[in-house]
Amino acid sequence: MTYRNIRHKSKMRNAIILTGSLRTIKRTAKFTRRNILECNKNNECDLFICIQNDSQEPDEKWEEWFHKEFNCIKSIVWFSYGYYQEWFRWRDKQLNNIPLEDYWRNFLKIGGSTIEYAQLQIAYTNMVEFEIKQRIKYDYIVRTRTDSIFSKPVDFHWLHWTLKDIEERRDRIKNTLISLNLPSEDIDVFKAFMCTVISDDVISNLSNIIAMCQYVPNPTETTFPKSVEEIYDYIHKGRYILTIRKNHLYIVRRDLFHIIPSLGYFYGCFKTDRDECWFNAESQFRDMCYYSCVSIIEYTTLFEERSLMMPYEWNEREFFDENFEVREDCKDKILWCCVRK
Repeated sequence: MTYRNIRHKSKMRNAIILTGSLRTIKRTAKFTRRNILECNKNNECDLFICIQNDSQEPDEKWEEWFHKEFNCIKSIVWFSYGYYQEWFRWRDKQLNNIPLEDYWRNFLKIGGSTIEYAQLQIAYTNMVEFEIKQRIKYDYIVRTRTDSIFSKPVDFHWLHWTLKDIEERRDRIKNTLISLNLPSEDIDVFKAFMCTVISDDVISNLSNIIAMCQYVPNPTETTFPKSVEEIYDYIHKGRYILTIRKNHLYIVRRDLFHIIPSLGYFYGCFKTDRDECWFNAESQFRDMCYYSCVSIIEYTTLFEERSLMMPYEWNEREFFDENFEVREDCKDKILWCCVRK
């Protein structure tokens, strides 16, 4: 028996970063608590928050609410123009220096595309400070938003798979692709394998996945992982980030996270000319990962797109019951969604 056939049992310590405006946090909080924090019974999770108060209630009252909802908060920062004028001045200077039409430049200034990375950077800075003071280093980082629900447990179970587990799952993926008349070459199986590692329940959704993988070979690699042993090593050591609907929720090893928060100050510096909207938040995130040689393993279906981009087509009752719990007949369809109201 090789070391790869022994299930990984070591305890991890992970950081959860929560950003955004308050929005629908009172509806989404239970999913964050249940499926990102409490599900990690064998791991320690610490929560770092940077948010904007878009309500009529004072920050102090909201802070009390947060501490009642989450018992692992290490820091809360309230992001506002008054407190971060220096960053806003830097952002405007940065945007003025990149080749954009005035319309798009103004759009970025009044929207949340750049602010989300400023919030991420602030929360990340507090996280690093906590690491230094506590003399620890997190294993993984999960970034989520105040308006998002995650309906499956983020329990890092894929790090516990043995070679046999991986082989059986790879075969299941391949057979599913074949049954759906989808491409089933080795690269297709690998991408489908990785983009569904968070939950086996969503394997049946393979035909509905819109974008599965931006695979970037590591400098020392000549090809993608093919054998069971190579996939095992990639799961544990590969340079990849798991994402849900582009940049709305992501899961990544601590040692690969460093450059992502820098988008708060270097927004607009990443450009691969792969699309006309290279300057939006999603494309900046994608291209930053590309230049950092980090593969994006994405899970996105029409369901996620509808909840975010087409709210006029979004009927919550189709997927949730009266208590805002995922309906039984939808549990294999929902991995993530954006809660707009």
